[in-house]
Amino acid sequence: LDAILAHPDFASGDVSTGFLAEESQALKQDRDAVSTDILAAATVLSDARLVKAVESVPEIYRMMGNWRN
Repeated sequence: LDAILAHPDFASGDVSTGFLAEESQALKQDRDAVSTDILAAATVLSDARLVKAVESVPEIYRMMGNWRN
């Protein structure tokens, strides 16, 4: 996301719906050495609605983890 926001074409608004596909190699090269797991966790935690939904799950169901019927 940082690489996208820092991209000069994106900043100027000179992009199309194909921007990510067209610039995928350049955007990948700009990534820091930060773990994608850390970035994913930060993204999820930044969504207050998602955090509230997760916190509203009763403890007995949270203890089950990712189990599905």
